[in-house]
Amino acid sequence: MDELTTGQYVMVASNGYAPARLDGRWILAADFTTLTGDTITNAQSAVWTLTVDGTTVKLTDANGVSIAPQGGNNNGIKSGDYSWAVACADGMFTFSGQGSDTTILASNVGSENKFRAYKTATVSGNPKGYPSTFTLYKLAEDSNDGEEETT
Repeated sequence: MDELTTGQYVMVASNGYAPARLDGRWILAADFTTLTGDTITNAQSAVWTLTVDGTTVKLTDANGVSIAPQGGNNNGIKSGDYSWAVACADGMFTFSGQGSDTTILASNVGSENKFRAYKTATVSGNPKGYPSTFTLYKLAEDSNDGEEETT
């Protein structure tokens, strides 16, 4: 958690999919299921800007759109300025709603692995169906050829 700083990241969920960009009522999924090692290349579609403030983070996709839970403690996702509660356990990160929004950002295996915020009880009741822990890969500049890659 101490290494989480404001910057650009690829957030790969435990099922190997990463949130790409907000598309209506879903965040599209990018497939990194064949990832080996600690470097991702050609990840432009799945780069997010994380703006860290203590134990909260604002999540902004590659198109400059920030995301928020649907609100009202409902499943869903929308654009909006929102500070997610961030936590880290065993090197895996989770992004949760705050206050009365008892939601968590998760992939939905049954819906093309796309992402949105789900009620915490939904995720905890079916963790394989709603992967919600993420490995974060911070964008780094490759000094050899100037292309971006994440490590």
